[in-house]
Amino acid sequence: MKRNDLQDLSLASIFAGIILIMSLVPQLGFIRFMPGVSIVLVHVPVLIGVFLLPRKYGALLGLFFGIGSLLAAIIYGAQPIDLAFINPLISVVPRILFAVGAYYIYRGLSLIEKRFKLGKTLIFGLVTLVSVVAIFFGTQALTKTFAFAKYTDKSNQYVEFQGKLDDSNLTPQQISDINDQLLAIEAELPVIFAESEVKEAKALPYTSAAALLVIVVFITLYYHFIVNNRQRQVLYPSAFILATVLHTILVLTALVVIKPGLFSDALGFQQAINIIYTIAGANGLIEALVAVFIGTPIIIALEEVKKRLRTETDHDPLV
Repeated sequence: MKRNDLQDLSLASIFAGIILIMSLVPQLGFIRFMPGVSIVLVHVPVLIGVFLLPRKYGALLGLFFGIGSLLAAIIYGAQPIDLAFINPLISVVPRILFAVGAYYIYRGLSLIEKRFKLGKTLIFGLVTLVSVVAIFFGTQALTKTFAFAKYTDKSNQYVEFQGKLDDSNLTPQQISDINDQLLAIEAELPVIFAESEVKEAKALPYTSAAALLVIVVFITLYYHFIVNNRQRQVLYPSAFILATVLHTILVLTALVVIKPGLFSDALGFQQAINIIYTIAGANGLIEALVAVFIGTPIIIALEEVKKRLRTETDHDPLV
């Protein structure tokens, strides 16, 4: 085995160990701030490894990420949404796809930076566009979800009563009572829907203003970071942001597709897309900023170490 290959394998092993430790130590890789909702930090060493190492190691690190998530769900899972990650289709597969996708995001951005004269500007514009869409529409979805929460609950109640009619053991009186309840709900739904629309219309100006403020702050921090001191580059921060958004969307999509009951029980399955937008805009934003501010300095330092080691190897007559 060549020395460079051995260095890559050693580095991949170190990252795999870090990923498992962060996954299994409470409040280290998955910081829970409310039941069922966590800020994920384990993706940071995964991305550093994916960006630094050859392609064949990317899926491997994603696999370790998924295994760590699965084990954490088995050991610490308490809420239904946590226990859902015991299913490898939710915990493992999206993390492998995330690592592979992150590799191609990084390579694609690198190609844009090298091939186009305004490559850095194009990358900055792309990341800004994705960030604006995620934050703005995430806020819109969050507003709609809460405005229509009562309507969704009442709709779920209607479906629940309809399901009770399938019970063959019901007495005629029970069937009559259920039908009366269904008629009452049918009469309430249009009123509640109209109230929800009014509530959404009143809230939208405020939530839209908040979204614009968050967008300005996010882009300002992003711009400040990429022009500050040694971070006079756009590639790594941009790749961290786009890959983090990809991770959030992949995991939430897997949850919605494989465990739709998690959402229909709470807010109604019709709100699933809204939930994806909401969490992608909230959790994804925080996770992206963490990845940028922690991951970029580390990856720059490690890249310099790798270059120095390879330079020494090239000049070593014994190699």
